[in-house]
Amino acid sequence: LGIGHYVIDAEARFRRAVIEDFAASYAVGETPVPCVRCNQSVKFGDLLTLARDLGAEALATGHYVRRIAGAAGVELHRAADPERDQSWFLFATTTEQLAFCRFPLGGMASKALVRAEAARLGLPVAAKADSQDICFVPDGRYADLVARLRPDADAPGEIVTRDGVVLGRHRGGRALYGRPGQAPRRGGASRAASGRVVV
Repeated sequence: LGIGHYVIDAEARFRRAVIEDFAASYAVGETPVPCVRCNQSVKFGDLLTLARDLGAEALATGHYVRRIAGAAGVELHRAADPERDQSWFLFATTTEQLAFCRFPLGGMASKALVRAEAARLGLPVAAKADSQDICFVPDGRYADLVARLRPDADAPGEIVTRDGVVLGRHRGGRALYGRPGQAPRRGGASRAASGRVVV
């Protein structure tokens, strides 16, 4: 391609801003979205700053979003392919950041077209399987990561009704894979910061 290739070590920053934040949020019963934190701190923070420092004209990413000129400057819009839209991952992106970024995949009508273009260009990612898991928890076992990083979150606690009636006890964090709104089989149970599960 005739362009420079730079490697930066963002491991410590990623661990602090994304992984540890994820574990802390998960430990208190929240449903964190680490991709949003990564975009805020690493991709559209550190990486964008580096691109500017290197004199780049723009930062292109593989996000499925569209950047459209509006009356007050550039705006973030949903991708042309609604099934691939990632605009909600970038809700915290500023107008200044958007102005510097390009999203070439956002205007493509389908993932099949993206794959066809990648194959035409001879890119090995053309046949790569889609990822559905968090990059630092590829096996999907979030509670195990939290138990390792935040052992205090693995403590047992009470199971109570919304009125505060104690129904029983739970075994601790690893048993609480469901999050608010994600566990209908548990009656919509949610784990509060106190360690209580409210049903």
